Amino acid sequence: ALVTFNEALRVRVASLGPNHALCSKIHNNIGVACLQMKRFADAGDAFHSALKIQRNVLSRLSVDCNKGQVRQDFFHRAKLELADTLCNIASLNLNWAETGQLATNTEASLVGESISAFGEALNIRLEELGRSHPATQKTKGLLEKAREARATEKKQSEVKTSKTIAGCTPSSMRSLGVLGLSESIPSGSPATRGLINDDD
Repeated sequence: ALVTFNEALRVRVASLGPNHALCSKIHNNIGVACLQMKRFADAGDAFHSALKIQRNVLSRLSVDCNKGQVRQDFFHRAKLELADTLCNIASLNLNWAETGQLATNTEASLVGESISAFGEALNIRLEELGRSHPATQKTKGLLEKAREARATEKKQSEVKTSKTIAGCTPSSMRSLGVLGLSESIPSGSPATRGLINDDD
């Protein structure tokens, strides 16, 4: 499927240009295929390519809509397609963060981006579909899941930090910057002479 999608993208770019809305659909399909293969970085590249095109298309449609040159339903559809891509990006980031193969700060960054993307998608779907629509409700639930993931990640990070400090020797704690000057350097040693303490 991935080979087919890449060939389709090549043909569409050649005939329509790289920034056409139909190209964004192929980028999205490539992203989904890569996600299913757990090629997370490639999936992210594809989804973000789709998102960039969709934002540009939406910007142009907004101007044309205001001029009466484009029907409102085209603008409506473009916004919902943007919301779909945002949800794809958010879901990708959550799946990637849950692999446990990334550094803690990278996982936190992915979860944060996931919350942001779900939040933007939710706002679009609320505006275009209403609060009671199934797609809106689903997005709301996914946003809550992402927020729970961030809370869990934060707790785990605090536990890791606590365990690290608890198991540290004084010298290793000094390297972490945990011990203060009076604890890390003996009083009266040459290293302390000439220093001004806050108590003086």
